[in-house]
Parts: sequence; structure tokens; C-alpha cells
Amino acid sequence: MRKVLVHHRARSDIRSFPKSVRREIGELLLKLQLGVLLSMPESRARPSLHSGAYELRIKDSVGVFRVFYYLKSEAGILDLSCFFEEDGEDASQGD
Repeated sequence: MRKVLVHHRARSDIRSFPKSVRREIGELLLKLQLGVLLSMPESRARPSLHSGAYELRIKDSVGVFRVFYYLKSEAGILDLSCFFEEDGEDASQGD
């Protein structure tokens, strides 16, 4: 099973997310650790960021929670960044 290495800032941000969202992130990361390749709507590749970069998207009643991770590291799955996007916000600003 591959390790998941979470950046300290991302860990802090994830802890502020609702419990149901944290649980969903954990389940998706476990699937990645087990070698499951995720696809839409759970995950999508983000080659504009970097080859091997992906984004988890978890929809909630208040908006979308996004977690960016990197799969091509020999150290494991790198969880680098995450944020919350309220319904109606323009997500293209960060791209």
C-alpha cells in the first residue's frame, strides 16, 4: 500500500472541513493507496498544473471541496493543497 503524505497546511485545511467531507476524502485517498484509479466525477487529471497532478472534488450542500494530489512521487501520494469553493464561485481563477 502506498503512503499518503499530507502537507501540513493541507492537513490543517482538511481538518476544518465538515466531517462528511473529511470521511469522503479519507475513503478516496484509501482507494488511491490501494491502487484504484479514480475518474470523474471523483477525480480528474490536472496536467495544466503538472504531469501526475490530480484533483479530488467532493460536492456538499454548501459548495465543492477540492484536494490536489500528486501520484508520480516515489515517496507516495502527495496531498499538496486543498480548498473550499462556495456555490457560485469561479473555480477558473486558480487554474
